[in-house]
Amino acid sequence: MRFSNALQSVALFSIVLVANVSAFALEPRASQAATCAGLSVKSNDGNRKVALVLDSSGSMTTSDPYNLRRAAGRALNGWLVTNAQASGSRKADLVTVIDFDDRARVVYPLGDPGGANSSFDSIDSSGGTYIAGGVMSAISQLTKSGSGDTKGRTSIIVFTDGEDSSVSTLVTQIKAATSLGIRVSFGFLDLSSATQSKSVLEAIKASGGVYATITTGDASNNFINFAILNGLTQNDNPSGNANTLLAGLSVTYPISQGSVFYNAQSGEHIRFTVKSIDAGPLSLEAVVGGKTANTTTTSTYGSSYLNVSTPNAGQIELKVSAKSPSSSS
Repeated sequence: MRFSNALQSVALFSIVLVANVSAFALEPRASQAATCAGLSVKSNDGNRKVALVLDSSGSMTTSDPYNLRRAAGRALNGWLVTNAQASGSRKADLVTVIDFDDRARVVYPLGDPGGANSSFDSIDSSGGTYIAGGVMSAISQLTKSGSGDTKGRTSIIVFTDGEDSSVSTLVTQIKAATSLGIRVSFGFLDLSSATQSKSVLEAIKASGGVYATITTGDASNNFINFAILNGLTQNDNPSGNANTLLAGLSVTYPISQGSVFYNAQSGEHIRFTVKSIDAGPLSLEAVVGGKTANTTTTSTYGSSYLNVSTPNAGQIELKVSAKSPSSSS
């Protein structure tokens, strides 16, 4: 199933690549709005359990003044299979909506996605940030008696703008979800959250989920695209797909990742920015149609730019390497 236009957007995308102890950042800017060409996933057969966990802390008034996280939540909910849409081999999904500030609140108990949209309206912006409480409530809803098997068909999607008041508790909750076969994905809504605790990021990756910092106001929906492309649940895509770049997102990868990819449109002009976080000096090569289109390097902590133009639609491969890779990269 191809993504709907409602889940495609924006001109700026950013990627941050991190090793176990070394990292760097990559960010491209297109001269015109990118629509993430050439993306598709297998047919949407439903039979999932999904928790949408949204930050309602006071800082969201500045991090998300237009409530785009709520719009993104509705967009993902709209992709799920409702009871009315289920037929034959296409089974209904189940969804729960949870908000959190100092504490978590279930605003829509696990049930038919067809009734969930109005629940997003009650999510406000007041209080502190206890992400672990939101994940904990999600696990409770997703494992309710009578909801069927959890392993392989379940996911948690979190939108937040900051670090948890208790990082260790959050890691514990993500690991608890992983042990139950639940994929956990995070969309960070503030650039200052691009360097989250590595223990949190590693726990997310270990669950099979993805994480990204949403760098522009209208990129929240593209994070939903990113999670769908990776596979909301293990059953959707057992091997995952976290190495395809989408507009407006800054994503963290191990330096050992080697290459990441962007599906360009015909006539697209893109500026990639690469920045080393703690990987030391880096080299970046853009390959289009099997040929080197441009190259650049960075200093230990500096940024560098790489312009790429694509006369035809196709895939850009970005090869990133550390000049002096550490043994744990």
